Amino acid sequence: MSVLFACIILKEKLTFRNGIAIIVSFFGVVIVTGGELLQLDYNTVVGALFCIMGAVSYGIFTAFNQKFSYDKTVSMMMNFFVTFLLTTIINVINGDIFVPDFVQLVGITWNGVFTMAIPCTMWIIALEGGNTAKISNLAYITPFLSLIWTSLILKEAITVNSIVGLVMIVLGIFIQIKGKPESSIEGGLYENRISD
Repeated sequence: MSVLFACIILKEKLTFRNGIAIIVSFFGVVIVTGGELLQLDYNTVVGALFCIMGAVSYGIFTAFNQKFSYDKTVSMMMNFFVTFLLTTIINVINGDIFVPDFVQLVGITWNGVFTMAIPCTMWIIALEGGNTAKISNLAYITPFLSLIWTSLILKEAITVNSIVGLVMIVLGIFIQIKGKPESSIEGGLYENRISD
């Protein structure tokens, strides 16, 4: 979705190589999950719809972060503050407010800082400095890293599906990174964004 909205909003060119790389990596993710993404039971469909909505929202968010020039650290702080504010309002309306204990507070802090704030800020900075298609394709390495961590920490077995899927993910990333140099149109757009 980041690549799609970069084409729509930033007018970046979607090359044949980019498309092939994305498709190969996506099918790698499907294989890693053992095909669960292709099941059509109610819970899977609902979950998939929410994932798609989240991906669309994040794709738009990513493109607009590249389009406009402002302090990325301040903008991420404002993003998280607004999210906190809206979530608090929704929880008050639904009567779901609770006071976390120490352990929960540590978990919330860890999740907020190390899995949300720092990674999202680094992601936006990375996108600001390069081609959306190439950088976005690197996100497919997440299942690969997740598999390693779940194997080491949770002692889950690594299956044949996982290995085949991960090979496809890495192949997709390799296809993208080893692509031809950016066209003059893309380079011009990038230079214009930097100069802005």
